[in-house]
Amino acid sequence: MTNAGYIGDELTRAVPNEALGLVVDLTGTRYLDSAAVELLFELARRLTRRRQRLSLALPQTSPLRRVLLLTDVETAAPLFDTVEEALAASG
Repeated sequence: MTNAGYIGDELTRAVPNEALGLVVDLTGTRYLDSAAVELLFELARRLTRRRQRLSLALPQTSPLRRVLLLTDVETAAPLFDTVEEALAASG
């Protein structure tokens, strides 16, 4: 069972309309299943419809980075090494 749909809805609702976008910090994440990867694509689509942007923060050393690169997540949300880099690029 996954809670990806619930998390996606909550993240979308948490972003005010006046925000430029959302940075998701995946630094402490150890595992992403296919539902979580699809959640990132869907979240990016939802934010794009609102003229907002999803950015992901994930260190170069994270094994999840390869998973996200293989799934072409960067076509929907750019990857940054740190939250600070993601925030700087959003502003």
